[in-house]
Amino acid sequence: MSRPGGDAETTYVRGVDQPWIPFEPLSQRVLIRYHRINPVEGQIVAAVLLPSGLGSAPLYHTGPVIAHTIRGAWRYREEGWICRPGDTLYESAGSMHRAESIGDEDTVVFLVVTGEFLFFDDEGSLIWQESWRTSMERHAEHCAAKGLAP
Repeated sequence: MSRPGGDAETTYVRGVDQPWIPFEPLSQRVLIRYHRINPVEGQIVAAVLLPSGLGSAPLYHTGPVIAHTIRGAWRYREEGWICRPGDTLYESAGSMHRAESIGDEDTVVFLVVTGEFLFFDDEGSLIWQESWRTSMERHAEHCAAKGLAP
């Protein structure tokens, strides 16, 4: 029997088996756990751990982002809301802001990112361009250094 989608792939990823990797070169304190990196769609599915009180450089999204809070609390400095466990944020392409972990607990956010994150310094100069390619390179380098299978 044929089904809609034909041979659509279903992939199971056991999160605890994926390593937490420092988000270098921007931060050794921010950690990222990749669940899927899809070069065809330019998509990154990952969890990010933001230490309490840590904020990001200004960042711009070239594509849409879905951010679901697992633990802790965070916000965009430019906005009036606070995301807490169970809250989900939908961002349109073209948004720019500064993320900040708040409260006493480290924050974990599950992200579905399409496109790139562009990070800027306070003067507006581009300091880092994060894409599926840089994520894949970071993951491969970390796994090789730790003797893990990518």
